Amino acid sequence: SKDHKETVEYYLKEWRTYHGHKPEITEAYVEMFKMLGCEVKVAKHNGHDDIQYRCTTMQSLGVPNHSEAHAWMQIMQKLGFTTLHEH
Repeated sequence: SKDHKETVEYYLKEWRTYHGHKPEITEAYVEMFKMLGCEVKVAKHNGHDDIQYRCTTMQSLGVPNHSEAHAWMQIMQKLGFTTLHEH
């Protein structure tokens, strides 16, 4: 669409785990991973949630501009994704 001028492509072959220490954080991350097209599993573990996620095939996220693309790439890289960005 014309609102999405740039695209971030990403994938994550191996399962990774994110620890959610509050239910609302767990929920937000689960929603984000689903929106990104990842497989997601959640398990309770020692008083926190283990959120497991992976995207074994290349996915793409349309974003409105370059700074938004960079913001998403930084988040994704922290979470272990391999990212590519086309101008």
